[in-house]
Amino acid sequence: MPKINIAGLNMYYEVAGKGDPLVLISGLSGDHLGWTITQVPAYTAAGYRCLVFDNRDVGQTDESPLASYTVRQFADDTAALLAQLALGPVHLLGASMGGMIAQEFALHYPAQIRSLTLVCTVPVVEPFLGHLIASWKTIRRQCTREAFLQMNASWLFTHRFYEDPEAVQLFMQRALANPFPQSVAAFLRQCEACVTHNALGRLGTITVPTYVIVGEEDILTPPRLARVLAEQLPGARLTVIPESGHGLFWEKATEFNQAVLDFLKDH
Repeated sequence: MPKINIAGLNMYYEVAGKGDPLVLISGLSGDHLGWTITQVPAYTAAGYRCLVFDNRDVGQTDESPLASYTVRQFADDTAALLAQLALGPVHLLGASMGGMIAQEFALHYPAQIRSLTLVCTVPVVEPFLGHLIASWKTIRRQCTREAFLQMNASWLFTHRFYEDPEAVQLFMQRALANPFPQSVAAFLRQCEACVTHNALGRLGTITVPTYVIVGEEDILTPPRLARVLAEQLPGARLTVIPESGHGLFWEKATEFNQAVLDFLKDH
């Protein structure tokens, strides 16, 4: 199991494929497995060397020795990992919380980025999203992992996904089969980091080619916030994928992957 020590934190990572490096950053409570079925095979087949890893407090990476931290800490972890792997400049793709991390990475480590793709994410955590995350913290303290996953999945997909019972069952089975479940304490720390995110007023300094992607029916990080994000980023491209929600890279994997690859081939 490949791990690298980053300032006393053992970080788990996997590298697949050959070609230009493409780094994928996971969202809240998500580990590297979220990319390995629907994204990594498509991107390696297209000629990219994919790096996926587990952020602190999730998967096979250690729980954080820090009692609290911000999104910037995730970005610093990512930069240290890339430095030790001698990767860069890279194509960077982050989804949801991973998109927040990618924004901070681009702001603080611009020389390490070739292009930036921000998926189903926001430039700032508004009061509504902050309230929602607070409610998740309360619920996670009080219910089982399976019950929490059932509740949380309703924020990820459109009604179309739930019209396919086999797809729903498969999603739940894969998630519950993960042998490295996130602890409640680790989830709470990641939530607390998320709510601190605010890149408004700073994004204009990002000069690398940037792509913003969102699902048309995303109820968690809606298209209106993706538009604000794209407007803040000089020359950014924006794509709204129809009939998809927050988990668009799973629910509409083919369309999503093609959109990403079309952008990457230009940069």
